[in-house]
Amino acid sequence: MIEERKRYIPNFKDIPSNRAKIPEIAAEKRIKDFIEVELGLDRERAINEAKRCLSCRRCLGCKLCLAACEPKAIDFDQTGENMELIVDSLIITPGVEMVPSKTKEELGYGKFINVVNGLEFESILREDGPYGGLILRPSDGEIPRTIAFIAEGKDALLYAHKEMSATQKKFPAIKLSLFSKGEPSDADSPPEGIIFTQWKSDILEVKEKGGNNNLLIQWKADGEIKEEELQMIVVVTPLTLSPEIVRLINQLDLPKPSPFWEHLDTSLIKTEKANVFFSGGIGKI
Repeated sequence: MIEERKRYIPNFKDIPSNRAKIPEIAAEKRIKDFIEVELGLDRERAINEAKRCLSCRRCLGCKLCLAACEPKAIDFDQTGENMELIVDSLIITPGVEMVPSKTKEELGYGKFINVVNGLEFESILREDGPYGGLILRPSDGEIPRTIAFIAEGKDALLYAHKEMSATQKKFPAIKLSLFSKGEPSDADSPPEGIIFTQWKSDILEVKEKGGNNNLLIQWKADGEIKEEELQMIVVVTPLTLSPEIVRLINQLDLPKPSPFWEHLDTSLIKTEKANVFFSGGIGKI
């Protein structure tokens, strides 16, 4: 490890510019007072230095990680390599993503702290989740008394049913309601005890009410504007397989698997290729 300029600086070739030099008071002026020697960066230099930091893999190039790593497990000269592994079986575990939707923004997702998406709520339900399996409001850590699920599309509706059923089972005292475009069929009707509201036009508005971070949802039904106060909202949009899994499936010439989020089965699912399996489900609630 080489020490240069009193800092550990590796020679990364892809860093576009040198580290900004902090301007200092000239020596002939320093001897006349006790003013701080370093003047700091002006606005232009600070912006350029920030751009420089963000251009090199979020690494400042200080090498302090190597200095602090006792096992010396960091190797700045290491490069990527292709490894060939011989295995008996291949199990593909599909990750999923929520289809980007403008609806989430309109319904307060990313704007109000107590509006979460379906995947985030699934994580909350899990025993190894952020709250140890408890359903707590992000704003104050309290158990919400009322939760509304807003499902966009058939796939999202099925996924919302799974989460509502799991919520009912663990916390039967929580009042659950469902907003969905279109009337569910008998096969995918809401779980028993769920208050269902059909909305054919867009929900008018979701906003926070007062200073308690509760939410007020407004929608139009039968020519009238209706509203409901809630303590938490779960916005569920359609799910899709991650691009990485899709590429892998195409490379292996495998048929696209059925939507795992419809059944959440954790058993192995055979494919047309020997010893190649899909894992069941995106997670067991």
